[in-house]
Amino acid sequence: MFTDQFIADMHRRFAAKPATHREDIYFVATSSERSGLRQWIEQAVARVPEPGRTKLISRLQADEHFINTLNELAVGSVLQSVGGEVLYEHEVEGMTPDWYVTGGDNNAPLVVAVWNKNHAQGSASRRRLWLGLQRRVRQIPAGVVRHVIAVGRKGPPSADVAKKVGSELRGWLLGGDAGVGSQREFDGYRFRVAARTATSDGPAEMTLPGEGGAFTTVEAREAIATKVRRYEQVVASRGEAFVVVVGHEVGTPISRDAMRDLVAGRQGFEVAFDPLLDGEFLDVTLPMNVVDVPISLSAAVSSVGWVEVVLADSADDSPAVSLDLWPNPARRIDTPSIPGSTLHA
Repeated sequence: MFTDQFIADMHRRFAAKPATHREDIYFVATSSERSGLRQWIEQAVARVPEPGRTKLISRLQADEHFINTLNELAVGSVLQSVGGEVLYEHEVEGMTPDWYVTGGDNNAPLVVAVWNKNHAQGSASRRRLWLGLQRRVRQIPAGVVRHVIAVGRKGPPSADVAKKVGSELRGWLLGGDAGVGSQREFDGYRFRVAARTATSDGPAEMTLPGEGGAFTTVEAREAIATKVRRYEQVVASRGEAFVVVVGHEVGTPISRDAMRDLVAGRQGFEVAFDPLLDGEFLDVTLPMNVVDVPISLSAAVSSVGWVEVVLADSADDSPAVSLDLWPNPARRIDTPSIPGSTLHA
């Protein structure tokens, strides 16, 4: 997985870029603080039979698939304790679930699908564009202006627009009329001076528009229902247990408690904030039902799960992997015993 050639390729692609422009896989592959995680990944991948192992490695090494595949690997690592062969994307009657556990003397077959809650598409790119404008502002001598806030409601500026806006901001901030509370608009972007100082030490600062995300149990219900529609006929015809597990990308607004509430039929919502963009927020509309609606899942679903990978305090230690499962009240088949998981009543 983490071959010398792969690590060299990571350095070639990302080492010269700012930290905000590097993908998660770069830090995992190269950082001494991720040595325990790397070792765990290597060991978990080695336990997966071919041809699934090659598929796993390919997806783990892909920038856009790393986090989702890491969550899938975490689920697979727990399933290793069940007893049968744990196969990745094994074909089952024309379908390729994330995991298929073969039946054995002590276990029944099990089909597992994983859904991941990710950041909104393009959020990393948007953040990088905003940070590009921020770097231009930090090149402006502060003078008496210490802090300017971007309050516009537009999307992030392209590199060319950031260059133009940065130049116009420089002229305004150094022109002498940028008092606290004063605002200007450049190319559709509004900026407000938040603070001044009597000294001229250091560069100007800019707080960017805040971004984050919002989530409701309605979204999770619809995502799980999509997985169910894909596999329910296959598992029903074969009489096999079927589990849908939810994973997440760090920083997304979803939690284990949301899955508990979902199965219990309680509505809920959560929000998350981008730690790198800490300014004013856009309005968000969340879909909610007028009243709580009990969950209604196909009887083909045995349980709904939540997987989480938590890094150890020590860089050399393996991460902690947890798998929580909540039985579907309408299930036709019980979830087989999965040592290492927690099956809630």
